[in-house]
Amino acid sequence: MLNDATQNRATRATRNRATLAGMVRGFARFAAVITVSATVAGCSGGVSLEGGVFDALGVSDKALAESKREKKLKSRAGLVMPPSTERLPQPGSAPRPEQVAVTNTNERFPVNPEDVKRADLERKKAAHDAYCKKALDHARLMNRKDELIDGPMGRCNPSILEKLSGSNPLDNPNGTNPN
Repeated sequence: MLNDATQNRATRATRNRATLAGMVRGFARFAAVITVSATVAGCSGGVSLEGGVFDALGVSDKALAESKREKKLKSRAGLVMPPSTERLPQPGSAPRPEQVAVTNTNERFPVNPEDVKRADLERKKAAHDAYCKKALDHARLMNRKDELIDGPMGRCNPSILEKLSGSNPLDNPNGTNPN
């Protein structure tokens, strides 16, 4: 019985190999027929690809004819020549800012807003320092050195923190340095 089972397996394997070989031969014949027919059809010159897909790909007769036509371009404006350099001043010949007399504030148009803020802050700081100097001198003369004096921009009395860091963080609650 063992021999019959082994023999049946061998017979089935041989049949499977023969079937597979027949399928390969059939596929080879089919491929040959397709290749020959495509070659013969390509030689006749009567094959044309038409349709929107082929137009989009650019391989249809219509798309090939359009690509051979010369494109019409719009006319462009002419070249503009640069201005003459004879009217320009020599480099470095402009007067320095401290040499220019400003007679009207409107001459400095446009005004940089950061410069305006900086000048306003310097003006306020100068007014604060003048007020504090006068108030602290007056307090010393009256023998009231411990009296707290408030100025336009905060406390006038120097604190230990102010002496160490150069500014008093307690006077400025948002933590930025007004200097």
